Amino acid sequence: MAWITEVFLMKPCNLCGKCCKYGEGAGLGSATKGDVIKWQKHRPDILEYAPPPLHDLWISPITGDDTRRCPWLRKLPKQNSFVCRIHEFSPDVCRNYPMDIEQMVADKCEMLEVDDINMNESEVRAALSTVRNAATR
Repeated sequence: MAWITEVFLMKPCNLCGKCCKYGEGAGLGSATKGDVIKWQKHRPDILEYAPPPLHDLWISPITGDDTRRCPWLRKLPKQNSFVCRIHEFSPDVCRNYPMDIEQMVADKCEMLEVDDINMNESEVRAALSTVRNAATR
């Protein structure tokens, strides 16, 4: 019996941080009700950057403006890698990143391979699902 294996070219996340650097807050939208409940219970400090009533992400508690990058992104010492300081409690919008290849291109995501642009819609969905499930951001 022959086994058919689908091959997706998208590389795993290398912790480049570009998704959190170039998203620049304004494009993220708002936290979900589930995000807010989770933060109220476990990490109320996160709510300082997603104030009510809209819980827009990420708003500076000092200026009231969108942050230039995710406030929870931290560069690893002596490396060109980044980690999320709230990964366990990250909002749904972050957990569902990337939504599509266009978003990855705009953010200069390093997971993309040249041929990824040519994938059909079902291949893109499968590859992105795999990437999200393996994410360590």
